[in-house]
Amino acid sequence: MKKIILATVSFLCIFSYAQNQRFSYEYKFVVDSLEKDKVETEIMLLKVYSKGSQFYSKATAEADSTRLAEISKQISSGIINMKGMATGGKVRHHVEKNYPDYQISYFIKLGGEEYMMAETRKQEWKISPEKQKTGELMTHKATCNFAGRNWTA
Repeated sequence: MKKIILATVSFLCIFSYAQNQRFSYEYKFVVDSLEKDKVETEIMLLKVYSKGSQFYSKATAEADSTRLAEISKQISSGIINMKGMATGGKVRHHVEKNYPDYQISYFIKLGGEEYMMAETRKQEWKISPEKQKTGELMTHKATCNFAGRNWTA
């Protein structure tokens, strides 16, 4: 009986690990179209799981976690000071995709409120035969023209 339970738990751990993956990307973007030579860079994380995916800034996520811990500490001490808290990365929005309907939602915080916008335009990625080694993986180049911009992954 112990072997069956151990085998089942092992299978569930392996299966759940295989369903959750995290990838990091170097995201390069231009903030001001009048200054196209001023390219900003941010590390973005793509978390893929069985029911969808999330794409967000690593720096923003780390700053949010740090800020939440600091606020909790201040609340317990009774003294709250918001000055000097980290604001995070340059990319303040995140994107979520839900499976199986592939509904894409765009989230952004403005003035302390979080807003969600559903994306209805379809993205058509083209996978090229061009390959390169990324870490330990062989990857294909993918391109997409979406919302008036050219995207490369």
